[in-house]
Amino acid sequence: MKAPAVAACLLAVAVLASERVERCPLSCLCETRTWFSPSSVCAEAFTVDCNDLGLLVLPAWFPSQTQVLLLQGNNIARVENTLGHLENVTEINLSQNISSVADVCLGWLPELLSLHLEENLVQELAESCLASLPNLQEFYINHNLISFISPGAFRGFSRLTRLHLNSNQLRIINFWWFQHLPNLEVPIMAENPILQVTHMNFKPLVNLRSLVLAKINLTEVPKNALVGLNRLESISFFDNLLSQVPRAVLSNVQNLRFLDLNKKPIQRIQKGDFSYMMHLKELDMSSMPELVSIDSLALDNLPELTKLEATNNPRLSFIHPRSFYRLPSLETLMLNDNALSVLHANTVASLPNLREVSLHSNPIRCDGIIRWVNINRTSIHFMEPLICAEPPEFPRPAVPSSALSADGGNLPPSDLAKEPPRAISNKYNLHPEGTLEIYGATEQEAGLYTCTAHSLVGADLKTVTVAVGSYVPDPFKQPVNINIRSAQQEIHGNCINVTTREAAAPQEAAESRNRLLMAASAVGVIAVAAACSVMHTALNSQVL
Repeated sequence: MKAPAVAACLLAVAVLASERVERCPLSCLCETRTWFSPSSVCAEAFTVDCNDLGLLVLPAWFPSQTQVLLLQGNNIARVENTLGHLENVTEINLSQNISSVADVCLGWLPELLSLHLEENLVQELAESCLASLPNLQEFYINHNLISFISPGAFRGFSRLTRLHLNSNQLRIINFWWFQHLPNLEVPIMAENPILQVTHMNFKPLVNLRSLVLAKINLTEVPKNALVGLNRLESISFFDNLLSQVPRAVLSNVQNLRFLDLNKKPIQRIQKGDFSYMMHLKELDMSSMPELVSIDSLALDNLPELTKLEATNNPRLSFIHPRSFYRLPSLETLMLNDNALSVLHANTVASLPNLREVSLHSNPIRCDGIIRWVNINRTSIHFMEPLICAEPPEFPRPAVPSSALSADGGNLPPSDLAKEPPRAISNKYNLHPEGTLEIYGATEQEAGLYTCTAHSLVGADLKTVTVAVGSYVPDPFKQPVNINIRSAQQEIHGNCINVTTREAAAPQEAAESRNRLLMAASAVGVIAVAAACSVMHTALNSQVL
């Protein structure tokens, strides 16, 4: 009699234990959901969702078949109970909870592939901080307060492929962090106050494929910073302070396929900027507030380039007829939201496989474009309708493309963008032929003045220095930029420096004003001459 009773008791215990294992934690949701692995493989995974429940501590138990554990948005300060019984767990999300990785005890989790610790209050990563995760492939610890990472913090992460350290407080990138990450492919360092990138910074990352260095205030990149990264395919320098294309750096990554140069204070794209980039497929040079020109042969011998994007550059008014040369694979050309009035026929004719063009939101002349496309290139697709500035028979915006404008320095930009050529303030007068007149010049008006002249063929620029008396202008002072549109005549002149004096007595002030007017007129004439004399012979060529 006792034997059957014991058996029944044991069976009851086993049933209760089984129910305990399979029971979903209170208030959590347990169900099978679609899940994507780090390699983007889609699968069905048993998910325990305890997000946003206001939990103060980790639930005492989770079902043993748990594969995805979601604990985001709670108030869990410490993870003291090991999760080692979750032999099949592949992803854990503890975002918006903890303040220290040292307080996280996950236990031995050999199947864990993805760990999320975003948006916590973590300030440092100590030695071997999570060494019990031998197969971890993705580690997201972005949007924290991390200012220090121990050289051995990632020891044990030999299979890690993605590391998100963006939006922290890091001031350096340490070569030693990467010594234990031989398989890392994508480190994201964006939005950290990093002071500089040094030589050989990323050399241990022999399998690196994508590098994101966006918004870290870079002013320069050492030539050897990317040496040895032969598998690197994508770089983002988005929103940094680089004043020119880092051509020496890029020459060391000749297998690059995608390059993001958006939002830089670069004025010109020049010949040689993209030399040796034989495998580049996509290039983005958008949102550059200072970009004026894409020069001759600026994009030369890029045989695999299929997409070029140069959009939202408010001063980009000149693309040289031979800017694009030996680009046999280019299919998509995006030039919308710039200051282009014309596009030379040779610019497009040099692109044999061009399929689609975006030119909208430019002060464009449409007569040459429509005529040339109708006759020669009917296969080109315009991605958006063109709104034409000229000629009159085509629709045109309220402000004609021949209007003069100027901006920068002490000139009020909001007025200058709208005012026709007449007195634009009680301090300045911009004349129709491009002369900028300054009244009662003081030290505040000293500095660099850049004139940009536009014609039907394109644009050119010239910068002069204006000194007031013995005052030497600060070279870092915000320059004044003057845009002269639709230069119609050829004028010759030589570049000079303009010097003015403070107006002391009324009579002397009048004489000084006359001298300044003459000198400033020369500046405007020179700017027009710089464009027109260079481009005079091109005016007879075909214009698109």
